[in-house]
Amino acid sequence: MTCSNLKSAIVVTNCTMRKRSHLPAKNLGASHRADSLNIIAERWLANLRRNPETTRAENLYVGRSFLEGKTVARILGADLYIVSAGLGLVWQNEQVPNYNMSVTEGDGSLLPLLARLNATPSDWWRALHDAREASLPIEQLMKRSGTRVVLVALPAGYLGLISDELGDLDKDALKRLRIFSSQRGVANLSPHLRNCAMPYDERLEGATGYAGTRNDFPQRALRHFVEKLGAHTQSATAAARLVSASMAKLKKPVLPERSKRSDEEISSLISDNWTGCGGSSTKLLRFLRDDLLVACEQSRFRDLWRTVSAKQQTKVKTT
Repeated sequence: MTCSNLKSAIVVTNCTMRKRSHLPAKNLGASHRADSLNIIAERWLANLRRNPETTRAENLYVGRSFLEGKTVARILGADLYIVSAGLGLVWQNEQVPNYNMSVTEGDGSLLPLLARLNATPSDWWRALHDAREASLPIEQLMKRSGTRVVLVALPAGYLGLISDELGDLDKDALKRLRIFSSQRGVANLSPHLRNCAMPYDERLEGATGYAGTRNDFPQRALRHFVEKLGAHTQSATAAARLVSASMAKLKKPVLPERSKRSDEEISSLISDNWTGCGGSSTKLLRFLRDDLLVACEQSRFRDLWRTVSAKQQTKVKTT
């Protein structure tokens, strides 16, 4: 991993489940049955190396959260790094394979494995980088960054991957660190790290052009921080004041009451409105939430949409 010392900042964002690749994604397979995270990490990386095709990291990931991170990096002329559950800390220009691993609930989740071994996401992060022979990647990145500010925008799960490393950074490094996460993510940080977290909250949804979903909240907050406030040039204390003042001018939008439905009911609604929305997952989710006022988390919807999509394709082939 390398980066240019001529650039003014470093942006760190997270990987996404959605990826742009025509090859099947590598998954843990049978390697997760071992009783050692180190052995599992070694087998996992060996499996990844057998992938016949790689893509530049910045071109692999798809989704608004990643796009927001890329946008901020472009605005600042900054290096972009990705915190990946399956690959570790990845520079934007690294060649990486398609894979399926996440530190959140859902398909490819590491959480059942970690629960079985009584391990934490930070434990996996450490084992993964030991297997890569690249220990303490965040500490090394901070050292290479010189005097540049390091802007870390991660949801709670991915912040948990690197929280131990962040907690061990020295005072000089912490002065240059700005963290953007959900309130849960910030609450899980050690007390001295919370001073690095910018005080964004749900009032950001009231800022024109910065509303979105929970999944992309950290990256939207980062874009607001840079694009609207220009606070990346300020000290942590001054930047936090700017954010607090900005949030004080906003009101949290009143969200409509949405009804809870079973998987079968939501799948039926997706199927019934498939043609009208052109099969688009984005349009269907917005239609469910905004028009039908149905509550459905994005990860849950994604799994149901995939099932319905497979059935729709089968229908086309048989007609």
